[in-house]
Amino acid sequence: MALYVESTKAPGLRFKIIKFNKDTRIGTLLGDTGVPFDRALTDEMLNKYGFKVVKVDEKVLPATEHA
Repeated sequence: MALYVESTKAPGLRFKIIKFNKDTRIGTLLGDTGVPFDRALTDEMLNKYGFKVVKVDEKVLPATEHA
C-alpha cells in the first residue's frame, strides 16, 4: 500500500507521499515529473487546495519473459 495526495477537483492529479515527518507535518511528494518536492500536509492545506490522502494498492505486476 502506498499513500497519495489526490485532487478532489482535478481527476487524475495525484502525488505519491514518499516521506512524511509527523512532527512538522511536512511531506515529500513525487509526481509525474519525477522531481520530489516538500509540502505541508496539514488538514487546513489539504482542504484549502482541494486534496485528500488516499491509500493505493500498488501490486507489482509479474515480469514478462522476452524471447
